[in-house]
Amino acid sequence: MLVGVRVAVIVIAGVGASGGCAPERDPRMAENVAAARVDLTRLRGAAEAFMKTHGKCPTAADVESARDPWGRSYVILCPGQKGHAVDVVSRGRDGDLGTTDDVRSWD
Repeated sequence: MLVGVRVAVIVIAGVGASGGCAPERDPRMAENVAAARVDLTRLRGAAEAFMKTHGKCPTAADVESARDPWGRSYVILCPGQKGHAVDVVSRGRDGDLGTTDDVRSWD
C-alpha cells in the first residue's frame, strides 16, 4: 500500500514539473491579443455595415480576408452576443473556438 502512494506522488509531481497541468506561456500573448482587438473592432464595423446593406450575415470573404495574429481566419457570428447584430471572434492561440484564450468582440 505504501509503495502505491509513493508512485502516485511521483507521477503527480512529474506531471506538474513537466508543465502538463500548467498553461504554456506565450511571450507575445499580450501583443497578439491587442492586435486581435484592433482587428475585431474594424471587422465588426464592416460586418454590421454589410448586414445593414444586404440584410444577411456576412461570411469572412464578404467582409475582409483578415487573419488573426495566430494566422487563422476570424469567425463571424450572427446574431452576435449581448444584443449586437454581429460579433467577431479570434480562436486565440489554441485555435479552438469556445476556449478561454478566444478574443471576442463583445468582451
